Amino acid sequence: MSRREVETARSFAEQSLSSATKARMLEYIGMAKGNLAWVHLRRGDITDAYEHGYEGVEKLRQTSQGHILLWVALWPLIGVAIAREQTADAIDHVEKLLIPPQMAIPAALETELRAAVDAWNLNDSAEAKLSLEERG
Repeated sequence: MSRREVETARSFAEQSLSSATKARMLEYIGMAKGNLAWVHLRRGDITDAYEHGYEGVEKLRQTSQGHILLWVALWPLIGVAIAREQTADAIDHVEKLLIPPQMAIPAALETELRAAVDAWNLNDSAEAKLSLEERG
């Protein structure tokens, strides 16, 4: 992903956030926050990525359809947790990501994410961390 593409995503996410905030549309506020979290993660700004991701999840949870859209904010939160070496938090976010009706994940990636969760549940934190870092 090029710097230009990240900046384009940032611009659209900020425009969406502004419009959604004015219209008080929580689903769109949550999605814009999730997209901004991704932008900050790509820039290496872990603190802002966490803030926007967390706010995105919170906004989406306040809506009747938000549970379907949590993936937008969960992916950046997974990245934040991996960057902070917080494997338990990453696994927690992955588990939420794998609960239907979240957006379908390519089968190979889903298998690998489930393997990370399984390793964690078997108290193999090293394997879970490795799986997340290499594949997640």
